[in-house]
Amino acid sequence: MMAAEHDEQLDREGQLADCRRSTRYHIYRMRFFQLLAKIASAVSLAAGTTAAGSLLASGPAWLPLWASGTVVAAQVIELVVQASQKATLHRSLADAFITLEREIVRAGAAFDPIRVQDQMLEIEMREPPVYRALDIMAHNEVAFASNRQGDACEVRLHERLLAHFIAFASVDWEARRLPENG
Repeated sequence: MMAAEHDEQLDREGQLADCRRSTRYHIYRMRFFQLLAKIASAVSLAAGTTAAGSLLASGPAWLPLWASGTVVAAQVIELVVQASQKATLHRSLADAFITLEREIVRAGAAFDPIRVQDQMLEIEMREPPVYRALDIMAHNEVAFASNRQGDACEVRLHERLLAHFIAFASVDWEARRLPENG
């Protein structure tokens, strides 16, 4: 294989890995926001039912106020976070990266890394800020699936637990590379 062909193959593999990582990242975010929206709806339904039931039955005077307040709090959280809309956004971004991955795979000899990079940047313009720990988790999944364990990085338990809430942008991920055999 000539040097230019080798570089093109590396470009293709790198761009495929980027598409796969981005797809996984956005699917993680979509699932998180779907879960958040379902929890807000379930809390509202349960608290609303409790409020209505306690108004009709004899119960503590504070119960309808507590239940009504819970409904309001759950709906305010949904209104502020807009979990349903964010889930839809991340679904459309995942779909765009899947479509781009298909184009890279289908391109064959007509593969154009500059055009692919342009399309990738166009998709990324629509992305909200990235939560880095979650992005590294998606990167690790792609690295292990591609038998490139040396590309993976350690993500600590607290980072996994808080990956949807804190960006962890200041972490030196390069210093946390896993051993090649690890």
